[in-house]
Amino acid sequence: LPHRFCVFAGPFIPQQVYEVLKHLAQQTGNVEVEKYSPNFIQLLKRADLSISMGGYNTIMNLLATGVRSLVYPYTANNDQEQYIRAKKLESLGVVELLHPEMLHPDLLASKIAGMLAKTPARLAFDMNGAANTAQILRSTLSARLDRLTGVRR
Repeated sequence: LPHRFCVFAGPFIPQQVYEVLKHLAQQTGNVEVEKYSPNFIQLLKRADLSISMGGYNTIMNLLATGVRSLVYPYTANNDQEQYIRAKKLESLGVVELLHPEMLHPDLLASKIAGMLAKTPARLAFDMNGAANTAQILRSTLSARLDRLTGVRR
């Protein structure tokens, strides 16, 4: 593999599985396996590509950093939340969806090469949700108070 890979297995990975993955990674010289990183955002900012699942926090991190992204959404137990989120972002040109049949090594390698050849998507997402929500609430409450009291603020 001509690239360096940082694999974050997640904090809930069974210890025995984690140890096997760590051992296999050490034999490659270019793959690192950790459970998580407190510097995940900084690593994403420097990454050429992220291959991840489509959980809410991960997707927000991808949007915040603008890194090229392949997303393999969790769909076990008929859970469609990650798929719906990833599909919507794919339709906006922000991520590309990975399907189970694409996980064959040759197909995945080709997909990775294709993604690395692309220019990262330039995002126009407003990431100030908390401030915007607070302003909307203030405006809404102020308008209601005006109606109730007859006083314009």
